[in-house]
Amino acid sequence: MNKFIASFLLVQFFLILAVYGSDLKPKYGPKGSPKAIPLALSNEYFRSPQHPAPAFWALISYYIPQKTGASCSSATLAMVLNAARSHFQKNSEEIVISESDLLDQVDVDHWKQRLISPVGYFGQWGISLDLLGKVTEVAFKQYRFDKVSVKVVHIDKKSLQAQSDLVNALEKMSDKIFIIANFDQKSFTDDSEAGHFAPVGAYDKERGRVLILDPDRKYFEPYWVSLEVFMAGMATADSSKQLSRGYLIVNTGS
Repeated sequence: MNKFIASFLLVQFFLILAVYGSDLKPKYGPKGSPKAIPLALSNEYFRSPQHPAPAFWALISYYIPQKTGASCSSATLAMVLNAARSHFQKNSEEIVISESDLLDQVDVDHWKQRLISPVGYFGQWGISLDLLGKVTEVAFKQYRFDKVSVKVVHIDKKSLQAQSDLVNALEKMSDKIFIIANFDQKSFTDDSEAGHFAPVGAYDKERGRVLILDPDRKYFEPYWVSLEVFMAGMATADSSKQLSRGYLIVNTGS
């Protein structure tokens, strides 16, 4: 390639970048004011011996991508179930629970059809926070957690009491107590508006932020959001417009 052609191609590249590059928005929010910070860029929390973070270390080994655009709930539940089983004594035949295993084994209100069918369940895709609460309880009991309790918490508004209750739940997370968040994905990533589920990986009290293990792995990695952003993303109306989103507290009772 001679110098003239190389220079011409370089000019064309920068012209294309100027025309189209300006249309691309930052992945995690408005330029200069991101809503989230990727874990890869901010992992100092886990490098401190003061933060054992048992929930994170139980979950991260089972961090998986959702199979379909609507299956964030099954990916999330698979992660949490596997994490809760991490301290079980297992035999050589026991498998790591996958989305497919859950959808085949747990049948609650046409859950599988809502997540993987091309037509959904009578045109409805995805599930509500309340329905995931029911599915989660059934799934855990099916996988030998007889004493599991699942608490559904809707955040109707960003009140001081709601924040206090949330912080209390976050501080109790462990390898036996997990939180599943239900939020508007746009609130965290500036992507399109969509109800979404993800496990909470950790709570950084000193910096007032929460780690989201987002199962939408095609586009996102684990990221931190402030407690305020976390609350705001959950204090949104679900697709029914009748109930707010919120979170599940899963206490395995073991």
